[in-house]
Amino acid sequence: PVNGKVSVIPKDFSENSNAAGGMNSSIADLSKWAITQLNGGKYGEKLDKTLFSKASQNRMWTLHSIIPAGKGDYNRHFFGYGLGWFLSDEKGYMVAEHTGGLAGMVSEVTLIPDLKLGIIVLTNQQSGGAFTAITEAIKDGYFGIKGKDRVKEVTDSEKEDKEYAKKVTDKIWADIASAQKDGTNKPDLKNYLGTYSDVWFGVVTISNVNGKMHFQAKNSLKLSGDMVYYKGNTFIVKWYDRSMDADAFVNFSLDTEGKPTGFKMEAISPLTDFSFDFQDLDLKKIDQK
Repeated sequence: PVNGKVSVIPKDFSENSNAAGGMNSSIADLSKWAITQLNGGKYGEKLDKTLFSKASQNRMWTLHSIIPAGKGDYNRHFFGYGLGWFLSDEKGYMVAEHTGGLAGMVSEVTLIPDLKLGIIVLTNQQSGGAFTAITEAIKDGYFGIKGKDRVKEVTDSEKEDKEYAKKVTDKIWADIASAQKDGTNKPDLKNYLGTYSDVWFGVVTISNVNGKMHFQAKNSLKLSGDMVYYKGNTFIVKWYDRSMDADAFVNFSLDTEGKPTGFKMEAISPLTDFSFDFQDLDLKKIDQK
């Protein structure tokens, strides 16, 4: 959805992301891949060919990063990341799973080797609600769990999250509108203009375009938008591409003379996708005068 309405958006495919999300596939093809995973790297009609060894699979399915685990409905005792898989135990069974997504499509693959069960859900939506509900409903059937309406659970949870996020963002924009109306939101914009750089993200230019502060990332052209003053030394950048749902705070740091030395960023909505990684940016001004 874009501004709350289902909309057509351009395909957002880039060779830069091939390693993480560059595969076009189908249920038929992914089923063969899941069967290979469930059979220790063996594939073919008679499982007489080998793609990877059992030792390699054991390494992929060994915890390398520990993540705090909640028991939930499936009595989970551990949770973590292997090599390309999230790993956990559910109802006494080892589970390997992963989700994935590009703009307008999200997916999930779940493997339970002891049950020879693979669950593959591909969607053409931005929300992960469908793959969560479908996957959990199938697992419930195999685990003997009855009386759970996973669709309702996910729907209610998403509704609650969206209402909270809307409350947060609505208040921010209302505060901005109120300050603009009474004339208190009039900082000296030219003080913040200039070129900034982050070690891994690259260069960002903040310029004056038709009387508005304009944010433009050099290496990520879609990160382009107008900046609106919020409070203190904090602005909000409102991206021109509204399908991103990722408007962000831009928090400037100042030197002893009140001149900006850099800025950090933070998503304004709690629902902004984690992959934007705004919190990892630390941009420093590189055209100091």
